[in-house]
Parts: sequence; structure tokens; C-alpha cells
Amino acid sequence: MHEEKLLGLDLDLLVALDVMLETGSVSRTAARLHRSQPAVSRMLGRLRDLFGDPLFVPQGRGLTPTPRALAMRGPLKLTLEMCASWSVRPALSTRQTMRLTSGSSVRTTPPQR
Repeated sequence: MHEEKLLGLDLDLLVALDVMLETGSVSRTAARLHRSQPAVSRMLGRLRDLFGDPLFVPQGRGLTPTPRALAMRGPLKLTLEMCASWSVRPALSTRQTMRLTSGSSVRTTPPQR
């Protein structure tokens, strides 16, 4: 994955991917995220374009993750947990940089004080 593609990535997409990996359903993901089903379908489309993989394939009444999606599950969870742990204090907060690399690793640059 090229860095240019990451410029269009937002945290909502990663959250949607995480929930979809748990639920295996666009409709259940939409309900959990308080979004419409078409909005989550568009998010899945953006994720598919970003990662160059279908990520999920239809199976029965749900979706089954592809091997690529399954490989991203662990690093994705760690990334979202790390993001959730950042405390934001408006008076002290500065920009934080997070870089996702094609090898599914995560590097962050914490705020400097």
C-alpha cells in the first residue's frame, strides 16, 4: 500500500472494519455504528479500494473475511486500542502521527511536550 492511499484513510473506516470483522454483517455493523446500511457499504467499498482486497466475501446470509482481512484483525485491534488510549487535552494536545505500513505494522510518533 502506498502512502498516498493512506491520505484518504480516516479512523471511521478502521472502526467500521473492526466491527465488520466481529459481526460479519454490513447491516449489524451499521446498527452498531449508528449509520445507515448504504453508508457502511460505501465504507467497505473505500476499504476494498484502499487495501486492494475484497476483505469480505458473501457466504450464506453474512460475510466471511478474506485471509487478508483476518491477517489485519490483530494489528487493527492494537491500533484502535492505542488510539482510544490517547488522552486529548485541548490546552496540551499537539498533532500525533500514526503510520500504517503495508506489512500491517503500526508506528506512532507521540506528541512532543
